[in-house]
Amino acid sequence: MADDERRRFLRQALALGGGGFVAATGARAQDLSRNLPPNVPEWQTTLGAPILAEPYGVPSKYEANVRRRESPGLTRTPQSSVAFTPLQNLFGIITPSGLHFERHHAGIPAIDPHQHRLMIHGLVGNPRIFTMDDITRFPSVSRIHFIECGANTGMEWGNVAVPTVQYTHGMLSCSEWTGVPLALLLDECGVDQVTFIQQAGRNRHEHICEALELFAAEVMGEFKEREAERERAAAGPVCH
Repeated sequence: MADDERRRFLRQALALGGGGFVAATGARAQDLSRNLPPNVPEWQTTLGAPILAEPYGVPSKYEANVRRRESPGLTRTPQSSVAFTPLQNLFGIITPSGLHFERHHAGIPAIDPHQHRLMIHGLVGNPRIFTMDDITRFPSVSRIHFIECGANTGMEWGNVAVPTVQYTHGMLSCSEWTGVPLALLLDECGVDQVTFIQQAGRNRHEHICEALELFAAEVMGEFKEREAERERAAAGPVCH
């Protein structure tokens, strides 16, 4: 094929392809416009999916791109890595459970709640091993708290390295948490003092002080309120 013929062939192919692209784009726009006012949207004129098409709720297909992501090459194995929350896609303060960030060092454990136990022993008056059923019999509280990994924003400590807030700040999520206050369980076991606290991660001195103050206010405060009751129980019955 001569050069002139080759160039003419390419121009015709591009023209046809461009025309096809314009036609496809126009058809797509026309298809979308069918659901815009003053037209009645198609989902208002047909039956939807059956009520239990998904027995456990799943996101809409239009939210398929809103998902947690792993930073390629961040860790050597997928069992020791991070699932980053897509903060850029969220609206409001509550993080959906399926988008809550996770940080694991040895993979995700499959814990059987029927075999899970909480043991409180040592310098206590009444050592106990609690089952999950035992714990759920205690009064529970619900609170909204955010949780953040100590290494959050670590991807940019050295230099700007990632494209979205999901990777820069995605080890941060906020949820409603429901559970039994630790003070109730410690009191059940006859604990009078708690002086142990452990923190890990990129924490500064002020962070540790804040944790101690929070522990004193939220846990030890309840001990103080019931101090007289515990002292009477420890003294035993009064004989006359």
